[in-house]
Amino acid sequence: MKYDDDLDFEEIKLSDNRKKTDWRVFLAIAIVAAAVLALIIFLIVNAGGRDRPPEDEKMPVAETQAGDAWPEQDESESIAEENDTETESEVTAVENVAETERSADVQAASEDEAMTFMEVSETVTAKEQTNLRESPSQTEDSEVLAVLMNQETAERTGINEETGWSRLNYNGTVCYAVSSYLTTDLDYRPKEAESGDGIKTQFTEVNDIVTAKIEVNLRALPSVTNPDATVIAVLHNGETVTRTGINEDYGWSRVDYNGQTLYCISSYLTTP
Repeated sequence: MKYDDDLDFEEIKLSDNRKKTDWRVFLAIAIVAAAVLALIIFLIVNAGGRDRPPEDEKMPVAETQAGDAWPEQDESESIAEENDTETESEVTAVENVAETERSADVQAASEDEAMTFMEVSETVTAKEQTNLRESPSQTEDSEVLAVLMNQETAERTGINEETGWSRLNYNGTVCYAVSSYLTTDLDYRPKEAESGDGIKTQFTEVNDIVTAKIEVNLRALPSVTNPDATVIAVLHNGETVTRTGINEDYGWSRVDYNGQTLYCISSYLTTP
């Protein structure tokens, strides 16, 4: 019996020792777990601290970031300004081209339209009939506004002796006519006599070499209104022809051009 009691006592004692050992192991595990958890929390906090700057460095970083963004903005503005400059340059270039073309047109027309007129004030009529043009030129660009007939009158406000053009006021419209077709003699009547070739215009015989001041139409007949007075050729400055006749009343010259007898306005001719 005593042996059994001792055995029970030992088992109880061993059981208590196991319980004590289990409690110590559990405590040790709990301490280790707590330490590991504390270490993990510490590492997380430190890692977040490294990514986040101190409070006194937040503004400089923000300023630096803003400063880094400004060059991009400046570059965008520079590109925009450069594009605006290019656009303005293109527009200016287009405007310059358009202005050059307009200047060229004015310059081309200036030889006729911008001529200087000596101011006069006198009433004139056509010796027979004459075209009244919008500009002092016989080119296609100079529109015929009206035809002034003999006994009809217009007010001459200017005259250019060199080119042979007159500036007129006809029914309130400024227009231009060849001076040699006009006369201040309001009683003037066209001559009806015809030459042997059927042409009414009488020519005084001459024999001289002439050229165009700039250029002049050489016509089949001494007229600008007769449909049969077609333009056969154009005489340019530097080209010469022989003038065989001249009419002071109507301002026509008769010329020999490559074996053809043609007619042109005398005021457009000059001696070389």
